[in-house]
Amino acid sequence: MYDEVGHWIADYDAYGNAIQQVIWLDDLPVGLLVGTGANQKLYYIEADALGTPRVVIDPDRNVTVWRWDLANEAFGDSAPDEDADSDGIPFVFDMRMPGQRWDSATGMNYNYFRDYDPSTGRYSQSDPIGLSGGINSYSYVAGNPYRYFDMYGLQVSINMNQHYVLNEQTGIREVTPAWLYANQYQNVPGELSLNGHGNNAEIYDERTRENDDANVFKRTAEEIVEIIVNHPDYTLDVDVRLLTCRSADGENSIAEQIKDLLVERGGRNNVIGSPDRIEARGKNFRTFFDSNNDLIKQSEEPYTNNWIIFSARLPGN
Repeated sequence: MYDEVGHWIADYDAYGNAIQQVIWLDDLPVGLLVGTGANQKLYYIEADALGTPRVVIDPDRNVTVWRWDLANEAFGDSAPDEDADSDGIPFVFDMRMPGQRWDSATGMNYNYFRDYDPSTGRYSQSDPIGLSGGINSYSYVAGNPYRYFDMYGLQVSINMNQHYVLNEQTGIREVTPAWLYANQYQNVPGELSLNGHGNNAEIYDERTRENDDANVFKRTAEEIVEIIVNHPDYTLDVDVRLLTCRSADGENSIAEQIKDLLVERGGRNNVIGSPDRIEARGKNFRTFFDSNNDLIKQSEEPYTNNWIIFSARLPGN
C-alpha cells in the first residue's frame, strides 16, 4: 500500500492483517511496525541524507537486525545483511533507494513508473516522458546516486543549494535542510528544475560552500544557461522551472533572460519562474511571499497562480 505522494506505507496478508507498516517523518522513513495486535513490534529505521534506509534497529535489545551499508556498491547492487545481529533469523525489509522496493520475483527494484535494475544501475524501461528526460532514457539520476534520487522513475533536479555545513561543536559535516528539502522536489514530467537561492538578477551557486561565504558564487543568466545545457537531462524541448526566489520579478528578470539565451542556442524551452519568495518544504511544497515578505499562501501543488511562464514556443507546440 502507498500513500497519496508515493510513499510505501504497508504490506498486508490475504486476510487484511498488517505484515509491515512504515512510519514516515515527511520524506524520511523513521520507524517500522512488524506484525499486528499483541504481537506487533516497533523497530527504528536509520536513513541516510537522501532517505535510503541503512539500518533497522531493535530498540528492545538495542541491536541492528538489518543493514544496507552506505559503503556498498553505489547503485545498489549489494544485498542487505538480513541477519545483522547473527541470531540466525533473517529480517526481511524490501525498501531500497527512495521510491524503490526490492521485488524478488523480478530481481529488480519497483520504482513507481519503472523498474530499476541495480545490477546495471539503469532502468529496465525507457523514460515514460521520452527524450524530455534526457538523451539516455534508461539512466538513473544522471549517474550520481550519492547526490540525487528519483522517487518516481522520472527526472532529477539541479540542486545549487549548500550541501554540507560543518558542525563546529562536533566537527561533523552535516547535510543542510535547504539542500535536503530541495532535493526531495520531484519534477513535473517534461520539466527540468533548478533549485537555489537568488533574486531577479542572479542565482546563487552554493554547491562548494560549507561555512565559507567566499564559496557562494552569484551566477548570471549566461552562467546558469551553461549549467542547464550541460546537464544530462537537458533537451531542446524540455521546460525549465526555476525554484528560486523572485526569478520572474519585474522586467528583464533572470527567468526571461534565461529563456532568451536558450532560444538563441536553438532551444524551444519555456522558462517558468515566480515573482515571489519561495521556500521548499518537501515534495512540491512551496511557500510564497510577496516583496514585503508577507505570506501569500501555502500550496502542496506544483502549479500555482504565482508561476510566470516565459514562452519560447506557441501553446501546444
